[in-house]
Amino acid sequence: MLIQPQHKPKINLIAPHQNEHPTAVPFLKAFRKHLQEQGHETASWKISNTHKLGWTLRQRISEFPPFFKYDADEITRLSDFATFALAVQDVLKRARHADSCLQSNPGSMVIEVHSWLPDNKAGSGGPYEKDLKNGFILDNFRHVLNFPQTVWRDETLLGCLARLMSFDINDAREQIRAISKRFREQNAKIFCLEVPAQRTVRLIKNSNPLYPLYYKPDGTIYYGISEFEQLYSIKAFCGAAYENGEVARIASSIMDIVK
Repeated sequence: MLIQPQHKPKINLIAPHQNEHPTAVPFLKAFRKHLQEQGHETASWKISNTHKLGWTLRQRISEFPPFFKYDADEITRLSDFATFALAVQDVLKRARHADSCLQSNPGSMVIEVHSWLPDNKAGSGGPYEKDLKNGFILDNFRHVLNFPQTVWRDETLLGCLARLMSFDINDAREQIRAISKRFREQNAKIFCLEVPAQRTVRLIKNSNPLYPLYYKPDGTIYYGISEFEQLYSIKAFCGAAYENGEVARIASSIMDIVK
């Protein structure tokens, strides 16, 4: 029996990374259905093409042959800043979406639904992380907005990578800071839920023109591919590593935490 909403906060569910959709979206749909049965007003979104951020940058980096002549330290440094440049765009897009949800419906909450392989994740170890058991983790979105100051110090390299992707790093930084400040002032309820996947598969096949930019002839990944690209651009998370009954348990656990 469907319980009618009774002044409960609207819950916005967002799947922000397309390569995680095969695992995240089925859970999101089941999660949303359960919340609606409990009387919650809900809305849901799928964000597409995050993986293409990495593809775009990798393609443009490859157009500068000196990149392949750098020594190991320089490649590592470039890889680190590539991750920052890509993460800034990803986080800004997610923050804008969450902000839009909260501004249009004050008092509501946002839960991002992600997927991961439990045996591959170290966890942020941050003060907000909650182990919900059986491979599920809940974290506060605010830590995602807290880029270390070292991200912004080498503005020459970071700005160069940003220009390769046609965005203004300084404008992005100010937008993230402004949204983060608004979230703090509003004590915004924005969370990231990690759903366990069974396996990963390659997003880029041999026939893809991008394949030789990521993979050596023996099929191994080139040294220097950024962490962001390894997480979101070259693999997809598939399969559900949980039982159907977990949806109700996780929903109950989350609502106890965020209320």
